[in-house]
Amino acid sequence: MSCYGSRINETPNLDRIAEEGMRLDNCFCTNFICAPSRASILTCLYNHENGVKTLGDKFDSRQPTVQRILRANGNQTALFGKWHLGHGGHHNPADFDQCTIFRSQGLLS
Repeated sequence: MSCYGSRINETPNLDRIAEEGMRLDNCFCTNFICAPSRASILTCLYNHENGVKTLGDKFDSRQPTVQRILRANGNQTALFGKWHLGHGGHHNPADFDQCTIFRSQGLLS
């Protein structure tokens, strides 16, 4: 993102959001494992609070998430890439205007 100093990528829309809203210059994820770290980023909660503590735990997409708050405030949201948080029922990605998951990349059932 160019708002963070990239000389390769030009990201004018993300730069506008960073200028008009908030930029996270010093952010840490408390879990280095794939699925728990994603759940932590989506919910802004520690893993014992969002329920995803291991690679085998499924994410409950009914809980409050960053993308739900963004959409409620008029922003568009998207998810492209790996999910690794379960699928079916309340485990599917939720509150994304556009979503493409690479199922061959470890999507757990």
